[in-house]
Amino acid sequence: MWADFFEVGARKRVLDSDNPNTLNNMASLAATYGELGRWGEAIELGLRVLNTRKRLLGETHPTTLNAMAELAVTYFKVGRWEDAEALYLKVVEERKKLLGIEHPDTLKSMTELATTNFKLERYNEAETLYITVLEVRKSVLGNEHRDTLEALANLAVAYGSLERWNNAVELGLLVLETSKKVLGDEHPKTLRFMADLAVTYYKLERWNDAETLYLQVLAGRKKVLGNEHPETLKAMTDLAVTYYRLEKLDDAEALYMHILEIRRNVLGNEHPDTIGSMVDLASILSNQGRHDEAGALNVQVREVKEAALDVQVREVSGGALENSVEEDRIEM
Repeated sequence: MWADFFEVGARKRVLDSDNPNTLNNMASLAATYGELGRWGEAIELGLRVLNTRKRLLGETHPTTLNAMAELAVTYFKVGRWEDAEALYLKVVEERKKLLGIEHPDTLKSMTELATTNFKLERYNEAETLYITVLEVRKSVLGNEHRDTLEALANLAVAYGSLERWNNAVELGLLVLETSKKVLGDEHPKTLRFMADLAVTYYKLERWNDAETLYLQVLAGRKKVLGNEHPETLKAMTDLAVTYYRLEKLDDAEALYMHILEIRRNVLGNEHPDTIGSMVDLASILSNQGRHDEAGALNVQVREVKEAALDVQVREVSGGALENSVEEDRIEM
């Protein structure tokens, strides 16, 4: 609906106009395309807005920098991280000059650049930026502000990627305890910080510690978000994978069956997440020696795949659970 509204309105105003209102409509339409997953159109329109603003206002005008940052976000979301990095570098450089390093927009773009470096596996560069953002936020906002906690959490995740596990656990615990104090045990951010720490424990093979946290995350998300929310289902999946590692196969099976039932009802049989749950449940059954049941489930996966050729499905194997635990935890 919104896409149609913006599209019709923008085209009536003639998209190649230099009128500021038209440019604003074009930017809104580009954002709507992104929300709808129409990435090619979002990028094309975002580039037109940026190039026009450069021509009319100059490369360093705040409005031009905003357009640059918006296009960088789109590039990031489609995995064009080198293109996103190039834009973020320019945005950070100019916002430091225009606004100063303590301005929220400068810190936001620095965080986005760090996150892009993280995706490019330039962890040392990401760490340096995250530390700078953290120190500024502490100085300006204090140790317990939400933005400071977010910066601290990002640094903890970066330490995990650098395999600096002691630092990752220490910061993760600090973030979690402070968030509980400031926001409460059931706040969505507290639950995310808890999940972050659980992932770190999981990677350290501290399965029991991970299980304890995932149980709390799941209970909190069920209460706050409901049983069918994607974040709740993610918590269920992470807990099921941890049960698998602990060889609690009956518990893992029960959770995966529950997840599969919900995803079938909410998303349908052909959705990639539903198929992924089928694959993982088949792996659990196979590891229990229930090969006939696993085989029947694998047949269903193949039938769904054949019925919807455009659905991308993970290969069915005994190791389908290996990469199920939450990985992309950095927040922009």
